[in-house]
Amino acid sequence: PDSLLTGHITVGNLVANKLTMSQINADLSFKNKKLTLSPLSANFYGGQLAGTFGIDFSGTSKAYSANETLTGASLA
Repeated sequence: PDSLLTGHITVGNLVANKLTMSQINADLSFKNKKLTLSPLSANFYGGQLAGTFGIDFSGTSKAYSANETLTGASLA
């Protein structure tokens, strides 16, 4: 049977490919080879990012999904 994992993650600062996010919070679940972060929130370039993010490991290659809203960010 597929395992079920649930929890909550908090990350103070994250830098990836020169993009910076802070105060990242998300509930997570892993079931049927699918990782879901929902709800997901973070500060991003002076604005707020909110939504969901997922990775499906069930196929021969990973499939990513995201449904995010970004408000108030300054990317200039």
